[in-house]
Amino acid sequence: MKKLSAASTPRESYLAVRFALAETINGGITSVMNWAHNIRSPQHADAELRAMFESGAGGRFLYGYPQDMESSKTNNFAYTTRVRQQYFSSSDGAIDLGMAIRGPERTPAPTWQREIGFARQHELPGRHTSRSHAKCRSNALLSRFGWLAGSTAVPNWFTSRTPATTTIARSSRRVHMWSLRRSRRCASGTA
Repeated sequence: MKKLSAASTPRESYLAVRFALAETINGGITSVMNWAHNIRSPQHADAELRAMFESGAGGRFLYGYPQDMESSKTNNFAYTTRVRQQYFSSSDGAIDLGMAIRGPERTPAPTWQREIGFARQHELPGRHTSRSHAKCRSNALLSRFGWLAGSTAVPNWFTSRTPATTTIARSSRRVHMWSLRRSRRCASGTA
């Protein structure tokens, strides 16, 4: 995946998002969360945002990172700030901006803590991914850091019997969880 993602052009990013949104809208879904997890340049972000705004759908654009980015590097905060100023300073509210966080299972603590700190400072909702049962311990770290909140989405949530579910429930905050394995949203609301 990393080799393929490294060759991605802004035009391909635009077409992928545009096609995905056309399929989604055709299926009756009019609000989406774009976890933009291969933003390689400002042009990639612009292309994906253009596709989202042109589609007429609502939702959230989560500014992400290149798939092959070193784990010690953070999202490019200057690029995120530019996108916020350019596209969301007077947005109609149909689409809002958030931040894709790789979290404890993919980055060392200083990296994800800087990313979460930036997101909090700029009041950007976020998304974190829990990819396996063994790695779901990252939710406990995120809970202690105060990141499991109403603005946090936790995708790839596997079953209702995992330690991660207990951690999320104990956070007493509103979170959105779903399982891509099941291809359905499993839960949303107050845990």
